[in-house]
Amino acid sequence: MIRLLKMELSRAFRNRLYYAVLAVGIVLALLSAIPGIQTHFDMIPKQLSPTSWGPTNWDSCYAFWMSVHNVVPFEGLFYQLVLLLAAIPYACSMRQELEFGYANQVFSRVSRVKYFVAKYIAAFISGGLVALIPSTINLIVLACFVPTYTPSIENVIYTGVYTSALWSEIFYTNPLLYCVLYSAIAFCMCGLWAVAVLGLSFLIRNRVALISGTYLAAILSDFISDRLYLIASGVAHPEFGLPQLIRAFERDATHSLTIVGIWMLLLLILSLVPSLLKLKRDVL
Repeated sequence: MIRLLKMELSRAFRNRLYYAVLAVGIVLALLSAIPGIQTHFDMIPKQLSPTSWGPTNWDSCYAFWMSVHNVVPFEGLFYQLVLLLAAIPYACSMRQELEFGYANQVFSRVSRVKYFVAKYIAAFISGGLVALIPSTINLIVLACFVPTYTPSIENVIYTGVYTSALWSEIFYTNPLLYCVLYSAIAFCMCGLWAVAVLGLSFLIRNRVALISGTYLAAILSDFISDRLYLIASGVAHPEFGLPQLIRAFERDATHSLTIVGIWMLLLLILSLVPSLLKLKRDVL
C-alpha cells in the first residue's frame, strides 16, 4: 500500500499539467501581493511624520493577505478559479487509466480498494496544495515587505473583518492562527473537491464535461447565494457559495462552520458512492 501511494503521489506531482496550474495560482498570488506592498510604502511617510496620521495598526501583512484583502481583481480571480485548478491535474486520472487499460494491470497486482485509496489520497493532497501553496507564498511575500502588526478592531472598516465574521476575535488577537485556520479550510475544500471529481469520473466519461460541469455547479452555488441575499433585501444569512467559503473575505453573507461541514460531507459522499457502486458491480 505504501509503495502504491508513493507511486500515485509521484504521478500526481511529477506532471507538467500540475506545474502549469500551480504556476497560474502562484502568478495570481504574486500579483495580489503588489497592491498591499505599494500601500505599505505609501503609508511610510505618514507613519514617520509627527503631524500626519499613520494607520500602523492596519498596515499589516495579515490585512493584505489575499484571502482577506479584496481590492484588486487578482484575489477574487484566484478564488473563483481555484476549484477548477484543483481538479484539472489529477481528478481525471482514474478515468484515463480505466479507459487505457492501465488500471487493469494494477488490479492484477493489488486490490481495487488499495488502488482507490491511494488514488484518492494523491488527488486530495495535490488538489489541496493548489490552494495552499499560492496563498502561503502570498503571505510570505507580503511579510517580507509589510510589518506583521496585529490588526486593530478600531480599523475594521479597512480590514473588512467585522465582529460577526467567522474567527474575527482570532484575527484581532492572533492573526497568524487565523491565516492557518482559513488555509486549512481552503486545503480541505479543494482537496475534497478534487476527490469528488475523481469519484464522479466513474459516472461521467467525458473529461471536459466532468471538469467544466462540476465547476459550473460550484459557480452556480455562489450565484444562488447572491440572489437569495438580494431577494431577502439584505437580511443576513449564512454563505453557502462554495468559492466564497474557501476564502476569509466575507461579501454579504457570513461564513458558518456548519455550512462548511455540510459541503465537506457532500463532497465526501460524491467521492465515495460512485467508487463503492463500481466495486459492487465488479463483485456481481
